[in-house]
Amino acid sequence: MSIAVGGSIMKVGPHDDAPRYRAGMSDLELVELVTSSLTRMGFTDVQTVNVRPQQFAGAAGVRFGITGKYHSGLNMRGDIVLAQANSKLDAIMFIAPAAYYYDANSEEIEHLISSAHLAS
Repeated sequence: MSIAVGGSIMKVGPHDDAPRYRAGMSDLELVELVTSSLTRMGFTDVQTVNVRPQQFAGAAGVRFGITGKYHSGLNMRGDIVLAQANSKLDAIMFIAPAAYYYDANSEEIEHLISSAHLAS
């Protein structure tokens, strides 16, 4: 996913109140952008784990794990990679039920992250 300056991770209208991407956000602000967006979408108990620098398609970025609950109460787990380049935020966000799907797809997600190319 690519998000332009002023855009949101969520599908919202231009005048809706939602967390918005700003050029030059720090890694911690990017993490907060994701967690705030997920909370707004109805996820609860959202927590980040293992926040660290990560090269993403040749650009400096940030990677972190995420845990929480879907609005139904189902435990979720995810892996997020973000990089700012070419006046936009590029992201891979994998969020799945923690009980089975996260582990079952983790190798495929690692391959996707390592082979990704940023849009120009």
